[in-house]
Amino acid sequence: MTKPELYPLRGSLRVTTIGEGRHVKILPSSCHSRRLICDVDSVSFASSKMAPKKTQSALIVQAKDKAQLRHDLAIPSPNPNQILIRTRAVALNPSDWMALELFSRAGAGMGFDFAGTVVELGSGTHQLWAIGERVAGMVHGYHSADYVQGAFREYILTDADLVMRIPAHISFAEASAIGMGISTAGQALYQSLMLSLPEVEPKPVDETILIYGGSTSTGSLAIQLAKLSGYRVITTCSARNKEWLRSLQADEVIDYTDEDAVMSVLDSIGAAGLTSILDCIANPDTAAFCYQCLTPSERPTPTSEPTFTYASLMPVGSLPPKPESLPADSVIIHRMNMVYTSFGRRFNLLDRTWEPSPMDREFMVRFYRRVENLLSHGKLRSMPFTTMQGGLAGISRGIAEVRDGRVRGKKLVYVVTE
Repeated sequence: MTKPELYPLRGSLRVTTIGEGRHVKILPSSCHSRRLICDVDSVSFASSKMAPKKTQSALIVQAKDKAQLRHDLAIPSPNPNQILIRTRAVALNPSDWMALELFSRAGAGMGFDFAGTVVELGSGTHQLWAIGERVAGMVHGYHSADYVQGAFREYILTDADLVMRIPAHISFAEASAIGMGISTAGQALYQSLMLSLPEVEPKPVDETILIYGGSTSTGSLAIQLAKLSGYRVITTCSARNKEWLRSLQADEVIDYTDEDAVMSVLDSIGAAGLTSILDCIANPDTAAFCYQCLTPSERPTPTSEPTFTYASLMPVGSLPPKPESLPADSVIIHRMNMVYTSFGRRFNLLDRTWEPSPMDREFMVRFYRRVENLLSHGKLRSMPFTTMQGGLAGISRGIAEVRDGRVRGKKLVYVVTE
């Protein structure tokens, strides 16, 4: 074996060449001022001189409903508050096909969910992150003609405070299936419905929540979060997913296809009533189902107006009328989630312009820190997933499968780099 040789690089980074001088080991270093894109454990050399990677492959919107895999896109440098992540795995969401077909812009980067390793730090992020940390999260793909945004690429640029550490017991593949689901569930439960925040050791609050669509990614994570907040959870799904949702500790799992599904929900509601509902499907039929399940508490309340909250993940069109079973003076509040408002950029969606929300961002930053703790204690699981072949080149086919309804009760995950 060739004797190792040490080469000083900018800052205090040093590398050791091994064998024919083509693989190197990164030695302890601050790495603060470097511009070396690497795999943390090894980088490639041409002879004995460093040749840092300058371009990457990424999926870009070519036109509505058409993606293009390009191999010539520059690897961006992080600004002071950003980090650069080498992508290890990405996951598909229904939002991917919806965005590509309905509201993407030519030139936009694609993808939301990812997991990877930190490879470069912005100048203001050294107190938050270190090179080599394992992270996961979501980015706002499809929304602009800026190819830098999006998860379906070899290197992801993201704000340093909007990613989550992932513990060693969670694989990159599983971690990649969490980002959008946990972000959306968190915003819905704790901003829209204002539930108590989740804890590693939850205290029961003697309240019930209905989560319609529990076998979706957001729904399955919402079940786990609501249980960690101490709530009793009633959820709906098809018969084939009932055992899985029971394994997530849902208290009552109702087959929504049963003719008496609404009655089954009503029979499961205790004296506390049902005043909070999260609709993860969000269409006129599911809204009507949810409204029929609203039930006032049998306990005395400090307010004269009974209040119910229905949260949906998408617009539902015309909301159903208030059920006659509710008190005449009761109020139903409808809130709709829009998780992208947390990411600090204006965007156009659903025939309107959305402004970034500092309040939503502040919540998400704090929520991600809480999720990190829950993950480290083994309190959260992603929905089932299948690791697909083809890497970035296989994603377009996967998006079509999700769009055509051929993927149910699981996520499709793609390994981007080993």
